[in-house]
Amino acid sequence: WFEPHVLGVPVGTTVDFPNGDHAYHNVFSYSKTKKFDLGYYGKGKSKPVTFDRPGMVQVFCDIHSTMSAYVLVVDTPFVTQPDDQGDYSFADLPEGTYTLKVWHPNLGERTMKVTVEDTGVTTTDVNL
Repeated sequence: WFEPHVLGVPVGTTVDFPNGDHAYHNVFSYSKTKKFDLGYYGKGKSKPVTFDRPGMVQVFCDIHSTMSAYVLVVDTPFVTQPDDQGDYSFADLPEGTYTLKVWHPNLGERTMKVTVEDTGVTTTDVNL
C-alpha cells in the first residue's frame, strides 16, 4: 500500500516513492495533472516525482492492482494532513479570511470560509 493513501502538497513539491517490500513495484500515474512511470524497482530503492501543476493525481502500482493513492497538488503553501483522530492544523497562517477545502476519496469535497483572528487560533469542524 501507499502511505499515506492521500497526500496534499504545494505545487513544486518532490515526493519520494520508497519500496519497503520484498516485491518489485512500478509506481505510475496517467493523471492529466502529472503523468509518470517510475519503472520497476526493488526493496530499499526510492524514486522521486516533482509535482509542478495543481490538481489531483491518482497513483497506482503496475504490479499490484489493489495499490492506489492520491496526491492533491495545491497552488498554496497552506496544506495539511489530518492525524489519526481527524485533527489538523496550519502552521504560521496569517490572520485573515480563507477558503478551506477538504477532500476525501470516498466522501468528496467540502469548502467553507474560515476567519483566522489575531490570536492565531481558530477551531473549525468539518463534516464530510
